[in-house]
Amino acid sequence: MPESMPLAVVSPVRKVCMPTFTDYAAYWDHHAQRVPEETPADALRGAVGWTQYAGHGTGMEILGHPATALELGSGRGNAVAALASREVRATGVDFSPDHCAQARTRWSHLPGARFAQADVLDYLAAADQR
Repeated sequence: MPESMPLAVVSPVRKVCMPTFTDYAAYWDHHAQRVPEETPADALRGAVGWTQYAGHGTGMEILGHPATALELGSGRGNAVAALASREVRATGVDFSPDHCAQARTRWSHLPGARFAQADVLDYLAAADQR
């Protein structure tokens, strides 16, 4: 665990240990290292899930045929890759440098897939498309 993250703080309200952190990038990079690997085919198959339950909810069909897409908190970029493989110009923005590096390594060969490592608010403030 990164040094800048205390192990836990006991909540006086709920009497449970809750992790605290001040370095958000380090927190998400730590998470990125613990996500299990999956094949690209499996990653694309499960890329768009609108609920936490596999097989529930709608799929990509709900999006119609967008020309562009922006995913906030794109993680390893699976949803961006799924969209790009359908000829959508898709951009994923994630705070974690490790997640962005993993996404670029895995999906940069797809035309239309782009990944930006940034704070979402800063990224949106600087965006040239509205």
